[in-house]
Amino acid sequence: MYPLVRRDDRRLASGYAGLVVTCDVDKTYLDTDFKSWRGLLSIPLEWAEDKLTIAGMAPVLRDLRAGPGAENAQTPFYFLTASPPFLYAALKRKLLIDAVQADGATFKDWRTILLSRRRPAWLKRQVAYKLAALLHQRRLLPPGSREILIGDDVEHDALIYSAYADAAAGRIAPAGLARLVVETGGDEAEAEEVREAAAALGPPAEAVQTAYILLVSGASPDRYRGFGDGLVACASPFQMAVHLFLSGLVKRRTARDAAFDLVARSAADRKRLHFELEDGAARSLWSGDSLRPLQEWLSQEGLTDAPTDYPPADPSRCAEARAARGGRWLAGK
Repeated sequence: MYPLVRRDDRRLASGYAGLVVTCDVDKTYLDTDFKSWRGLLSIPLEWAEDKLTIAGMAPVLRDLRAGPGAENAQTPFYFLTASPPFLYAALKRKLLIDAVQADGATFKDWRTILLSRRRPAWLKRQVAYKLAALLHQRRLLPPGSREILIGDDVEHDALIYSAYADAAAGRIAPAGLARLVVETGGDEAEAEEVREAAAALGPPAEAVQTAYILLVSGASPDRYRGFGDGLVACASPFQMAVHLFLSGLVKRRTARDAAFDLVARSAADRKRLHFELEDGAARSLWSGDSLRPLQEWLSQEGLTDAPTDYPPADPSRCAEARAARGGRWLAGK
């Protein structure tokens, strides 16, 4: 088994058939540096109060847990992080500061990697770890549950989430998943860990409902078209919040609160937020008609311009329909 540690503070009923949210921590929720050894070594030394939340993400995660209704849905919510497990207490303190609730988290087991495996490169590589973590978690979740995955574009989260979704559905064999690990720079030992984790899955199931990728690197969302319409590339947490609201997963206020946080803590302004609404319409994330009531409210809050007549979606920018390729998330795999 890949060296990881999962903390779970909640037991789900075996017949639970609702949503389960899994969110990456590093560069999705918190501004963590895993690209350099200096950044890696600083992680255990930071206090919860020192960890910076990505602007706009706290309201999104808070409300995704609560759900769209008047009563708190307490949607099962887990984090995925490459940090070591002894930082669970610090993560929980940070969540308390941000008023975000979670039921547990999966951590990379640094101690085992460094002492037993003697493979320090595994600390910086995330593809095998995240695949193994998601596969391991899936075995523990109720078989009828459906997952919402949230990640970023700094590493390979779009590829990881899509490959995991196809593996859970039986569209990628364990050996194919292992080859993917090697193709993305992993070694044969990592690939074997992932192959074993995939082979241990239960009956095939369409486990993943939607995967959200936060574009923190500034990359164009158009580069993610090929992953299909189950993967939503978001220019900011505000754009993510709008999609979640129009999908019936969060309250209307989520978009407003994410926008306020972005404006207060980043370079975003009214013009930028309006551009993100137009961009979503151009990529067919939503239609102008479905967006209009929300935008009218946001404009009254002083956050965006008044609704406009958006042009039709641009086919060259719209994600490919997964249904047209047999449900596959990864084209050609």
